[in-house]
Amino acid sequence: MNPSGSGIFAARSLPSSARTQTSGSPPLGSGEGAPRSGWIAAAFLSAFILPVSFVPSSRGLVFEIPALPTMWWTDNLLLLFALSVVPIRWLGGASRMPKRTTRRWFVWPLLLLGMWQVVSLAWNGRDATMRHYSFVQSLCMCAAVCSGVWLASGLPHATRLQLARGTTLLIAFVIAVYMGLSFVFPSWRPSAEWRDLTTPSLGFIRVYGPLGTATTLNFLLLPVLGFCVGMSFVPSLGRLIWMGLAVFFILAILATGSRGGVLGLSTFAVLIAAAIRVRAVLFLVPAGFFLAVLVALTGVPERFRDFEDRARFETYETAVRAFLDNPRNIVIGTGHGSLYSKLHDDSFRMMWQRNQFYLAEDQTPFGHTLRNSHSALLRTLTETGVIGSIMLATPLSWMMWRLLAPSFYRARDRRNILGKAILAGAVAMIPYMALEEFFISAFWIVLLWTMYVVIGVEGIEESVSPP
Repeated sequence: MNPSGSGIFAARSLPSSARTQTSGSPPLGSGEGAPRSGWIAAAFLSAFILPVSFVPSSRGLVFEIPALPTMWWTDNLLLLFALSVVPIRWLGGASRMPKRTTRRWFVWPLLLLGMWQVVSLAWNGRDATMRHYSFVQSLCMCAAVCSGVWLASGLPHATRLQLARGTTLLIAFVIAVYMGLSFVFPSWRPSAEWRDLTTPSLGFIRVYGPLGTATTLNFLLLPVLGFCVGMSFVPSLGRLIWMGLAVFFILAILATGSRGGVLGLSTFAVLIAAAIRVRAVLFLVPAGFFLAVLVALTGVPERFRDFEDRARFETYETAVRAFLDNPRNIVIGTGHGSLYSKLHDDSFRMMWQRNQFYLAEDQTPFGHTLRNSHSALLRTLTETGVIGSIMLATPLSWMMWRLLAPSFYRARDRRNILGKAILAGAVAMIPYMALEEFFISAFWIVLLWTMYVVIGVEGIEESVSPP
């Protein structure tokens, strides 16, 4: 990318001498000479994120597209955002996607997965309406991945850092609102009209909103926690603020009431120790002490002690049964959308005039399922076969290698530490993908998760080999 472009991503506030150096970026955390364009980009992102966060997506369409009549308005907004990112990057001096390893190992495998999902619609055994909806899912997934990469890839470091700061503060604001609605004003929460106000096994309302359910929200909370942890190693006046935000996001993860979220948090602790080594003690010891005090004061909620979930296990059994049904399913899958569909669940709820959606009778020819697979890895394996699973495993394996490979370790480079902390949060969600849906729904979460992956990876690469 040309940092001297003229768009919102342009680093035009940098002195000309700095542009000839490493990405034209000032020392990490200094704030001096950092272009305002990163903050402007975050504001541009917030113009789309805030409506998605605070207006329930079940209210219907903003506008109807004849070819895509089953889209929710949040999907409309996502595609609009994806289309707007391209000219904005072009105005900023990047007329095409930067030639980074992100493009080769992250973008293309996921786009190929989306294309393979569309091809597999031909044998998913569903009617035209269901195939239509599954096609929209794949389209939105590809748009979310591309948008996240185009937002962050190839930017000067200072601009990328400001984009991450602005987005993290935006997410903190959204989560703070929903934590307030969950604990202080529960009846005001948009989802209160169709959810029980209190989860019995927790004693409080799980924190979530239209931006993401209590479970998928953790795919976003872990990367932003990683950013806050990384920023706490940067000497600056705002260091204590990022430490405080790290504590806030840990509380938010616990408040989602997600057992997978706790698994992800534990995985993050292991990865951060492996990635930044001795320095991780400065985070792990205070975090461990804080959690120990929290448990001593409040105890361990029943939900975190009881892992029996008959409906979820039956859903997994259905997927495995479908995968092993015949050799063809093993290789090419049962077809995208063959087992699970959000639209199918919504239509059942409308017919029954009630909110119970677990274990709908005759939902699939292979057995009962929940409203979704509750496993991104298992759903990909079952619906797209070994072929699709390889496409998904490629970017996930690449992320793990970028995080843990010794050749990418620079102990004293704060840019490397920040990049590894962010990427550790993103990689920590891989085990959680075995327990929760992803890349299939919650597309704004996919976009933001992808953006943090790119910020983390490119920070690591620049610290090792400056462009």
